[in-house]
Amino acid sequence: MDEIARHFDKREVSVRADAKRALLERCGGASVIHLSTHGVHDLGSSFNSRLRLGKDEDLTLEEVFEHLRLEKNWLVCLSACESGLLDYRDIADEFIGLQAGFLYAGAPTVIASLWSIADYTTALVMMKLYENIYQHKMTKAAALRNAQHWLKDLTAGEALKLLKAKEEVLEYSERMAREDISPVRRAVSLHDPASKPFSHPYFWAGYQLFGV
Repeated sequence: MDEIARHFDKREVSVRADAKRALLERCGGASVIHLSTHGVHDLGSSFNSRLRLGKDEDLTLEEVFEHLRLEKNWLVCLSACESGLLDYRDIADEFIGLQAGFLYAGAPTVIASLWSIADYTTALVMMKLYENIYQHKMTKAAALRNAQHWLKDLTAGEALKLLKAKEEVLEYSERMAREDISPVRRAVSLHDPASKPFSHPYFWAGYQLFGV
């Protein structure tokens, strides 16, 4: 999250028990909302699909429709598994899923995932996405497409080099840096440096852009 937050002059990072209340009360004035959490799509009841914001705290699709109003939003990024799923049995003209709730609340664009993807590859895609938008001035759609292709072609050696650089610039404690990055380093270090460990569509094809 620190790597993403550095792109914004004004930012609020919430990692706490009252994350749901903070989101509902203060997101109305936010231009970008990034939720890095777990998502669950309920095939039995779409309105019960939810984002897990804390140990015992869920934000359901029904609550998003009822309570969320995004008056100044430009982008919502649901970095959460199954956040982009739809009910394939629904024959209605309009789809119902977590992304639909945020579009209804006022977000022009929602980026979400169709399936559960490993945390470390999600982190790599999201870092590249925001870099493309705020440093390379790409459109949101082009930024996501580029990030997906970049991950697909990333070699294990390039990934290790990137992670080493991130360790040197992260602005939080050494302990937290080790906890966040070590799993990624272990995963890619098992591969030949010239190999492309994330080339399978599972790692990059699940991210979808909804809206405009």
